[in-house]
Amino acid sequence: MYNEKPAGRCASYRERGHATVEYAVGTVGAAGLAAALVQLAGSGWFYDLIQSLLRVAYGLPEFPTPSVLF
Repeated sequence: MYNEKPAGRCASYRERGHATVEYAVGTVGAAGLAAALVQLAGSGWFYDLIQSLLRVAYGLPEFPTPSVLF
């Protein structure tokens, strides 16, 4: 009983901050993935892919091209 660590506490002093580092690495990874998706979304082939998927899934007519929209 005397040497048991309290619930939620680190096992040793060296392990302090590990959870914070894990969250930081996860956040950086998520931000990198989001940046890659933003780059993909700006490309023409990605727009065409999404357009064709929506057209097939919902039976929609042809969408106007992005150059007409902007």
